Amino acid sequence: QFTNRHSFTLEAGWKIERHLLDGDIVLFNRQPTLHKGSIMAHNVKVMKHRTFRMNLSCTPPYNADFDGDEMNIHVPQTLEAQAEARYIMSVKNQIISAQSNKPVMSIIQDTMIASYLLTQPDVTLSKEDFFQCVMCMPGWTGTMKFDTNKDTFTGHEVVSMCLPMVNYEGCGVKIRRGILLYGQLTKGVLGTSHGSLIHVINNDCGPDECVLFINRMQRVGHTYLQIRGFTLSISDIICSKKDKKFVEKECK
Repeated sequence: QFTNRHSFTLEAGWKIERHLLDGDIVLFNRQPTLHKGSIMAHNVKVMKHRTFRMNLSCTPPYNADFDGDEMNIHVPQTLEAQAEARYIMSVKNQIISAQSNKPVMSIIQDTMIASYLLTQPDVTLSKEDFFQCVMCMPGWTGTMKFDTNKDTFTGHEVVSMCLPMVNYEGCGVKIRRGILLYGQLTKGVLGTSHGSLIHVINNDCGPDECVLFINRMQRVGHTYLQIRGFTLSISDIICSKKDKKFVEKECK
């Protein structure tokens, strides 16, 4: 144990250890390790407190939830191991499962709800709210897909700002050259089914654009829910007298 860093000199052959820094690559694992997606490489973001945190869309391959699951981090030491982790085991390269040839990661939970609500036919946003959503998108260069010389914008225009240059048609949704023309985003569009929008973006635009789209939808979706509001109270789950009588009648 050295109490003073100036009281010794480094010698050839010594190994120097350091703390993790932002941008380091690590392997994240949840047991049981059943397939490739059970151990993936993540980039480090050093934060406060003593728990591991990760993007919500990364949890399905791990079969992970937040009820006390234990996960482990392994730090590759050599440059060769770090290169393998970064270019072979990284999350973006595990979006499509080699076993089933369909996505194992997609848009889920709060973002799925926000995407569904945002693309309802009658949804409009003020200019201020529209730009509040757009400004939170990672990687936005300032390029607009629409004329901004108006006072209101539709939810479809907000989603279109998140989309890469992709064509898609299915589940009542049509997208042409990165513009959502019509339709409401559902689990069939944004989920892990074969041929979903996530699958198409990954195949046509690459994994980097696919990860960017998911990230943008998360940021925009959460911002929209903060503007719109989405709450549940006791009154929402109490059965009305009419429904109660109907249930009692049908159960006799």
